[in-house]
Amino acid sequence: MSILSQLGLEWVELDSAGSVVRSSFGMEGGSEQLRTSTELNKALELPLRPFVIEENFSFLHGQRARCRGRQADPDRFVLVFEPVAEPTPTPTRPLLNRIRELEFIIHHLRQGIWRLGPDGTILEVNPFMAEWLETSPGRLLGQKAQEYRREDLTNLDAARAGRYEAEFITASGQVRRAIVTHASVLGPRQELLGSVELVTDMTAEHALRRQLVQEVNRMQSLAHLDPLTQVGNRRAFDLALSKAESGSDRNFGVILVDLDDLKQINDSLGHEAGDQAILAFTQLLKDSVRPDDLVARLGGDEFCILVQGVRPEELDAMGERMQAKLRVRVAVEGSDVELSASVGWAHRSQTERLLNSADAKMYRTKRRGQKGHPELL
Repeated sequence: MSILSQLGLEWVELDSAGSVVRSSFGMEGGSEQLRTSTELNKALELPLRPFVIEENFSFLHGQRARCRGRQADPDRFVLVFEPVAEPTPTPTRPLLNRIRELEFIIHHLRQGIWRLGPDGTILEVNPFMAEWLETSPGRLLGQKAQEYRREDLTNLDAARAGRYEAEFITASGQVRRAIVTHASVLGPRQELLGSVELVTDMTAEHALRRQLVQEVNRMQSLAHLDPLTQVGNRRAFDLALSKAESGSDRNFGVILVDLDDLKQINDSLGHEAGDQAILAFTQLLKDSVRPDDLVARLGGDEFCILVQGVRPEELDAMGERMQAKLRVRVAVEGSDVELSASVGWAHRSQTERLLNSADAKMYRTKRRGQKGHPELL
């Protein structure tokens, strides 16, 4: 029996009653495992006689083998199992035709396909994939896919799901974007043999999408800017004020500013001169406030400033300084024009109707003709 084991053959020794005496794979003490094979069960009917059968045996882990039964001596009967290679099926003509169709499709497909080994080595690649990476199939074979594909750790979950976006680097260094469809290739025992990836070029679409996002962001920004002065418009101010009012911090206020005599400048010097006066006045306003304060043009000659993080007495001091400072002479269309403004302000801790209170204060100043001199409540 040792010779059989040295030859790599499995064996079972039976007594004259068909019970297992010993075996090469630990079957002593019974013959139930042998009886799981219908053909072998029939062959072992008493009296035992020589036989040869071939099948897949469960007690040999499903391996196909040729079993020879022979009488070793009057009291011993031996079974020898000789492994038999599974026959390789011969492809049928329809199958061969189907394989040729698939090869044709892969060769001419305008999408990249490559087959990778478990370590990422490129084993097969179609012409489009090589062309897309600005190289040839022969140069790609044997290289690592990681040399051409940037690893995107943010897409690991998507990669496991079989579909993700990735960046590729061509032979000339160009960056290209693609959607990768990934499928693992498994062996008969579910061991990983590698993977197959379908690569769909999305470079142009990705660039267009990025441009659209930038354009949308630009349009959203423009929607909150006054086109002449490039400071915030009424919508921007309303949103900022609404956000401040919804918070718990009441240390904020508004300052309303009305440019005096803009109509007189427009009537005497023209609207272009009026625009220049507005631009000069806007710069004066921006120079009069803190960097974090929001300056907005509500329309025409009316401006408003949202001042946050101030106590009532600080807002009063700020409004008074601004009233005194917003009086300046500027050159407009060759004429020396004096610009002045009426100012009104209100703090949230003193009123719930900020704009109404600031507006009333500003117009009381206007009616009394106290330009340059604030009215104190």
